[in-house]
Amino acid sequence: MKGGHKQADLKRLDEALLKASEANDDIMFLSELDGFFAGLLVCPEMIPPSRWLKEVWGGNGEPVFDSLEEMQSLLDLLMAHYNRVAQMLTPPASYGPVMDQHKRSGQVIVADWVEGFLRAVRLQPSSWKRLSESDDEEAITAFSLMLEIPLVSTGKGDLPAEMGSKLLADAPKVIPDLVLAMNRFTKSLPFEPPGGAFPFPANMPAAPVRSPKAGRNDPCPCGSGKKYKKCCGAN
Repeated sequence: MKGGHKQADLKRLDEALLKASEANDDIMFLSELDGFFAGLLVCPEMIPPSRWLKEVWGGNGEPVFDSLEEMQSLLDLLMAHYNRVAQMLTPPASYGPVMDQHKRSGQVIVADWVEGFLRAVRLQPSSWKRLSESDDEEAITAFSLMLEIPLVSTGKGDLPAEMGSKLLADAPKVIPDLVLAMNRFTKSLPFEPPGGAFPFPANMPAAPVRSPKAGRNDPCPCGSGKKYKKCCGAN
């Protein structure tokens, strides 16, 4: 187990992303993807797969696959990982990130995971105002520290040098607590669905998110917005 995931599941996803990267240079790899999913799931407002899938491919252009089967296999693995992260963040939550380690030193590499989280923040920055403008000091501090980590690593942080160095050194241990603090805030928010249905906690999936399957005239599952027959179905 790693970060609450089975090693075999992570290996399959890692290998599928690596294979897809042969034709998609900017696709996310495993650690960045894990941080991205965490950011999506603790965002104060839910972001649907139709919006975030483009980011997984790199945010530019359309993904390229050898076949529909290859695309569907990767989508299934992506959604399975998303659902595992969502399950970890469902109260009572217990979260563990997936981060790479330096092969020689064994040092945990947090940069890719944090970049993934921040890509989720940048995807819908207005949603995070609900957190940053709230009176939840714990969540606000957690969000601020998460934003500070990459700044400290480049010498541009606002924290005093000693505090910044400690944050960076402790980041692998601190990040799960930061995620859980933001998650508690998000899960406490009432969300009023369109049409006046019963409110429920914000950004809490009522059921697992399934990977999209498309007919030729349906929107392409890759998130491009085009019909499948004119996008991945044309490959």
